[in-house]
Formats: sequence, C-alpha cells, structure tokens
Amino acid sequence: MGPDLPVHIADIIAASYAKSSWCKLSSALNALNNFATETKFNVTFPIQQITLLNFAAWGHNVKNWKASTISAYISSIATIHRLRNIDDSSCNDWLTNQLIQGVENMEMYTVNPKETRKVMTLPLLIILGNQIATSDWTELSKQLVWTAATLAFFGSMRFGELLPENKNSYCPDDTLLWSDIKSLNKDSFLIHVKTPKSKAKEGEFVDIFPFEGFGVCPVAALKHLKSLCLSDQAKPVFMFSDGHFLTKNCMNDLIKQLMTPLLGPEASNLKCHSFRGAIPSAIGKCPALAGEKETKGWGRWSSSAYLLYSRLKLDQKRSIFQKISTILGLQASPQQSQPRL
Repeated sequence: MGPDLPVHIADIIAASYAKSSWCKLSSALNALNNFATETKFNVTFPIQQITLLNFAAWGHNVKNWKASTISAYISSIATIHRLRNIDDSSCNDWLTNQLIQGVENMEMYTVNPKETRKVMTLPLLIILGNQIATSDWTELSKQLVWTAATLAFFGSMRFGELLPENKNSYCPDDTLLWSDIKSLNKDSFLIHVKTPKSKAKEGEFVDIFPFEGFGVCPVAALKHLKSLCLSDQAKPVFMFSDGHFLTKNCMNDLIKQLMTPLLGPEASNLKCHSFRGAIPSAIGKCPALAGEKETKGWGRWSSSAYLLYSRLKLDQKRSIFQKISTILGLQASPQQSQPRL
C-alpha cells in the first residue's frame, strides 16, 4: 500500500483480503520484477500502458503464459494500483483487453496435451502407503506423510488446511496444530479448521472415524503419529524432527517420487488436490448407497439445499461415514497388500 496511508488504517484494509489474495498480489509483483530484470524495462507505478503491454506479450511469448494467467496478473496489478491509491486505467484499457483476447484466440488454434488430474482412490492410497512403508525414511517422516495423506483422503480436506506454506515457518491461524485436534471418544477425532475457504467465523469441523480392514485407518495413523512426537499443543502437527514442516509443495513432490516407479508418467497427475475429490468420486460410483446430500455434507461444500457439515450432529456424521466405508470397501479388496505403517 501507499506510504502515505497510516499503519492503523492499512492494517484494517489488509484484513479485507484473504492470505491467498495477498499471495496472488505478491506473485504479480514478482512477475513484474522478473520482467524488468530480463527485459531491462523500467517498471514504476503507475505502470504505463506500453510497459503493461510489453509485460503481457513477454509473458505469452517467453513464459508461455495462458490468457487466464495474464488476465490474473493484470487484475492483481490493478488491485495494487488501487491499494496505493493511484490510477489503474492502464490495466483496464481497450488495448490491454484486446491483447488478452488475442492470446485466447491463439490458444484455440494451438493443440496442447491436456493434463488430467487423477483422483486418489482407495487402491492408490494403499499403494502410496506401501511405497512410504518401504522407503528409507525415518519412522517419524513416514508417519508424518502417511497421516497427512489419510486425513486428507478420509476427511476430504484441502492440504492448505493441514500444512503451512513455508517449511521454515508457519501461521498458527492457517496451520493444523495439535491443539486443533480433539479426541471425542476412543475411536474418533474432531479436527478444527480455523480458516476454511468458506470464511466461516467459527471455522469448520471435520470428524475422523476409523476405517478398518485395509491398513489405511486415519485414526490409527493419527494415534501413531502422536505417539512418535512430543505433540506440543502449540506446535504444528506435521513437523519433522529437524524442525522443518511438511508443505503442500513437498507433499506433491513426494507423491510423484513415490508413485512414478509404479505409475510412470501418470504419477505426475496425482496431486494434493487429488485427495479432496476422493470420497465424492467414490460416492458417485455408488449412487444407490449415498447421494448428493452425503457428498456435500462430508466435503463441506456449501449449498442452499443442504446443511453445512459443521452443523451436522456426530451421529449424522457417523451415519454418513458408515455409507462411505461400505462404498470404499466395494472398490478395493481386503486381500490387497496393506501398508505396513
């Protein structure tokens, strides 16, 4: 923001944007700096039209950005102008919009292999578990990665709700801490997502139940992880013995590393977000056993027609998971080699 804006006002305005929005603005500034370094353009605010046009053309010709990426960067740059209380008209003029339209039109005539994100399935999760178990990692490292995978799978959780963005630091409001996990009884855990995508003031809650018979039980994984570390209530759950944290980028790299020997190039299509759609995908294959209500309830997808997951009672949640367990059991055999974790 502009230097003439008092700090007490800037802090309040800053709170109007989510952390992810600030990351997008930072990414746009980094892209501008890279453009200035590589092309020797003098980039100053307010950004002149010719500078912005060259930035967009450089992104397309040199960096192979898609029209959507260019549009997102320019939108962020416009926001930065407004935050600094300076004119952003160059970001919204006719030539800028036509350049983006031109890139879109060129994309229509360019045939690129489409990257298909795979959904994590129970058989794939079992394979992942076996790969982790047979790795040469320490016991704690194995259990950290495995617990993150099972919680994300069975809780339909976003990895951003579990892990910090930086391996060296974390934000308590956005990272799963041991204090965010409550044991309701001997066979279930309640996880408090403090800053959900829905921006619910009280956060959201995810129940984790046992899933027995396949060696992929999230409750057992979490209990084992807790037994291996000090589980300081104020510390992140996914912290390695050297003090570094498991991050989403690290998790993506590990999934690819572990699965490539078995899946080949297809392993590149397994990402952290693959876990988010695991349960909905499984339910979709057995519509007679569970439907849209259970899907939206379990995954915390908002809808005017259904109750938010955080408002469902424990017995209702358990009932949903019993259906999910039945569906998953139909899609994998108990005789399949189970992870030794």
